[in-house]
Amino acid sequence: MIGVISNLMIMKTISRLLMAMSIMTTSILMTSCLKDQAPEALEQKASSQEEKTLDLSLEVSSTSTKTYIDGETIYWSPEGESLLVCCLFSSENSSYIGKSKTYGYELTDDGKAVFGASFNYAADANSFTVGAVYPWEDTGSFFNFRAYERTVPSTQTPAETSFDPAADILATVGAMYADTFENLSTVPLSLTFARMVALGEMTIKGIEPGELISSVEITSSESICGSITLNMFSDNTLGTAVYNKGGKTITLKMGNRAATGNDVVWFTALPSDLSGGTLSIRVKTDKAVYEKIADLSARTFRFDRAAVARFGVSGFTRTEDDTPAEPDHYISTDYSRDGKVTVLQTATEGNGINIVLMGDGYSDRQIADGLYNEDMHYVYDRFFIEEPYKSFKHLFNVYSVDVVSATEGYEYGDTALKGYFGEGTAVGGDDNTCMSYALKQLTSSQLNESMIIVVMNSSRYAGTCWMYYPGSANKGYGSGLSIAYFPKGENPDVFAQLLHHEACGHGFAKLDDEYAYQSMGAVPSQDREECIQRQTEWGWSKNIDFTSDLATIRWNRFISDERYENDGLGAFEGAMTYWTGVYRPTFNSIMRYNTDGFNAPSREAIYYRIHKLAYGDEWQYDYEAFVAWDAINRKKASSTYQGGFVVESPILDPPVIVPYTWEEAYYKK
Repeated sequence: MIGVISNLMIMKTISRLLMAMSIMTTSILMTSCLKDQAPEALEQKASSQEEKTLDLSLEVSSTSTKTYIDGETIYWSPEGESLLVCCLFSSENSSYIGKSKTYGYELTDDGKAVFGASFNYAADANSFTVGAVYPWEDTGSFFNFRAYERTVPSTQTPAETSFDPAADILATVGAMYADTFENLSTVPLSLTFARMVALGEMTIKGIEPGELISSVEITSSESICGSITLNMFSDNTLGTAVYNKGGKTITLKMGNRAATGNDVVWFTALPSDLSGGTLSIRVKTDKAVYEKIADLSARTFRFDRAAVARFGVSGFTRTEDDTPAEPDHYISTDYSRDGKVTVLQTATEGNGINIVLMGDGYSDRQIADGLYNEDMHYVYDRFFIEEPYKSFKHLFNVYSVDVVSATEGYEYGDTALKGYFGEGTAVGGDDNTCMSYALKQLTSSQLNESMIIVVMNSSRYAGTCWMYYPGSANKGYGSGLSIAYFPKGENPDVFAQLLHHEACGHGFAKLDDEYAYQSMGAVPSQDREECIQRQTEWGWSKNIDFTSDLATIRWNRFISDERYENDGLGAFEGAMTYWTGVYRPTFNSIMRYNTDGFNAPSREAIYYRIHKLAYGDEWQYDYEAFVAWDAINRKKASSTYQGGFVVESPILDPPVIVPYTWEEAYYKK
């Protein structure tokens, strides 16, 4: 069977731009309805933690903020738009954040835009708070309860009539709080957007008509790009926003636009006051370089939030330069360290369980300056912070292999492992090349029971694990090579979450996903039978089951064991991406929203595989020995959620099951 990458949550990307206005706010009307999607009542222990779905309909009614510009007329783009909607659910025991990309974009006859958003929540939630950001981007992230960070980028790609949509940031002026889920279909919730960035409309005068403009650099005496930290659930987002200073240069990629002699260029900037300073403009064409330094010592010049700074620049100094434009990105020249193996750890007991780390999209200079090594060490360190890996770290061999890519990141596509981003959160690369690098340290006989982790040099949120058949070496406890691909993400916490889900969960333990899409419906009989076969023959997917009978479900021993009474175990419907017919052990875990640790059945599966690989088939599993060790992980008090505060991360694509052994794929390439 070949796993199919899911793209159900993906809509069209934002295609046009937001018009510059001095004050830009947008009213949003929201109506909603509840759909009870909880599993059938099994016992009080399970049914007390049911889930429901909150569906929101968002109508943007204001005419002041649109996205498609035609001269001075503003329209909503007919090609599709998306928002990021954040919902904070609260109960007596805990709170958690859900994030949803809007779907179902429609334009009404009177010019309004309508969006939809959907959230799963626990039935004991008694209030919620809603905030939103425009446009949708998968780069922003919560790094604590209140703070959500978005970036004004230093490199932008403006259109001919407006600025880069990826460089814009709108946020709700104040979040909407509701302490009831009743009558939401008839009582609208109203939100208002405000633009958080400053806008610039610069007219460049004096470029020789017909010359091709490749780039425009704007350098100021103050920071004009950086990040903005937003409190999405505050009643005063504007008042609580924090502007974090970054660089002083913004580079605009012009795509060899033909100059007219009076060229208008749009951009966004961090709000800043340049009065008394300087502003330098450098224009690169196919024939020359134009430079101008504007002295603002006697002038007032500001980039104000939500306002347009309109200004012209003339009097450039022109320097002939008809040499071909150099690539606007770095290209590696030194491959001497490519393939070098660093031993990060050697097992001090047992057979030694092999993990090979490597990176994709790292240039020679990023290896030389230590960034590559820093990222590999971060993966190494964070892999072993979750149990059972933490307790049994001494049983592993960990290696890092240097991989030199021609370019940095994925904008230019020339990476050593051919990493790519598919639809949604799907990623992949050239598995055979990854195997070749791993074989610089491991033997062919070792690779079947090993795992390769590929760190992608990108801030995007994504991840996919590619899992190969065990073949003749199958031992019945999760055998088969896995290659886990995932980017670094927006911040270290996201980096670790992706690592734990894709590598610790899927890659090593062969655990299945514990999340579900309502639109996927019931699990098909063929998928169910194939999964049961993998469970029975290969020891995969030990954290899901296809029965809701608590007396016979795979983790029934834990449910009936009083020592696990506070772990929130039950039969929670929804896993393997399917909404019904398949069950997971807990409301949340690393295999659902990438948080709250591994639940007890998953810990058991990891514990089991570690010991079998370390000590061989002669090692025999003993439930009581596991429970005694697992005392460090069991919950001390009962809670609806396994954490107290859950950030509902965007759902990752399911693993891809490759219908070959790694040997068949590699040697028959």
